Amino acid sequence: MSLASEIIESRIKKLFPGSCEKILLILPPETIEQNFSTELILNKRIPSYPPYSCGILARNLKEHHYTPEIIDLNFILLCSVHENTANFNYRIWEEKLSDKINEFQPDFIGISTLFTIAHESMVNVIQYVKKKYPKIPIIVGGVNISNDTEKILRVCPEIDFGMFSEGDVAFPDFIDVINKKLPIEKISHIAILDNNQFVSTNERISPVINYSNIKKTQPDYLDLPVGDYSKYGAIGAYNFFELGT
Repeated sequence: MSLASEIIESRIKKLFPGSCEKILLILPPETIEQNFSTELILNKRIPSYPPYSCGILARNLKEHHYTPEIIDLNFILLCSVHENTANFNYRIWEEKLSDKINEFQPDFIGISTLFTIAHESMVNVIQYVKKKYPKIPIIVGGVNISNDTEKILRVCPEIDFGMFSEGDVAFPDFIDVINKKLPIEKISHIAILDNNQFVSTNERISPVINYSNIKKTQPDYLDLPVGDYSKYGAIGAYNFFELGT
């Protein structure tokens, strides 16, 4: 066992005294409140993409016999602007997120951001969750943290685990390690700060695409209303054709 694995195992034991069965996957708002434009949203100029990466993780977690849930805070804000323009409150995402956590009672929270533009918003969500639910461990993944894992962990010390690169296989395996279904040597793509020292696994594991079973490559969006996403924002770069501009 490597020294990094030993240190990460110590954190796992501290944060997960019991099993980890329920995982809440959170997609933060794309922008912070100061940069949020209801005018652009009402004109459907803001992206409204279904959270594909969360959908893939949800499918893989279910295959490992875990219970995932997804909450898309960006979609919640877009929807709220359109449906309650006069009384819109940006911080409604806090209420919706708290409701979800209180209802679902997750053992672990995963937060994912694709673009670095969402970095500050991601940090706001992490700090909100950690302040209100300090006992729930948080893992962060996505392109943003993969670009500079150590920097993100230092900027936001509330993060318990950082997951860099692809997590399709690595994340469900990590949950298996937490539950002692796999040995600690199987962890990959995980980094933490321990006593201000950056600790990271060297192991890498890439997703394997099974082209003989296309269903294995499809996301599971659970109960997200993905059919409504195009009603509240732009999907793709050519929405101006629809708008006639």
